[in-house]
Amino acid sequence: MDAVINKLNQVVYRLDDFSSTFVRETVNALEDGILYTSIPYYRGFKVRVDGEEADIVKIANALCGVKLTAGKHEIIFTYRPYGLMAGIGMSILGFALLITFLLFERRSIKMKNSD
Repeated sequence: MDAVINKLNQVVYRLDDFSSTFVRETVNALEDGILYTSIPYYRGFKVRVDGEEADIVKIANALCGVKLTAGKHEIIFTYRPYGLMAGIGMSILGFALLITFLLFERRSIKMKNSD
C-alpha cells in the first residue's frame, strides 16, 4: 500500500482554469497511460494535449479520458453543444426568409396603394 501511495504522491495534477464549456489542466504523468477524468462524455467535446488535437477515450461510455505519454502535459477540454452550428445556420436562414417575406409584402402593399 505504501508503494501505491508514494506513486500517487509523485503524480502532479493541477486544475488551472475551468468554466461550463472549458477545462484547462496540467498533469505530470509518470508513465504512458490514460488520464481518467470525471468529465461526462458528450458529443461536442474536444481535447488538446500540448496544443495538439487528441482523441477522447470513452471510459465506460460515460466519462472522458485522454491518452498521455510520460511527462508534463497541458490538457484542454472544450465543449461546443452538438448541433449548435446547424442551429445557428437555421436561425440565420429563417431570419433571412422572414426579411425577404416582409420586403415582398411591403412591395405588394405599395403596389396595391398606387393602383
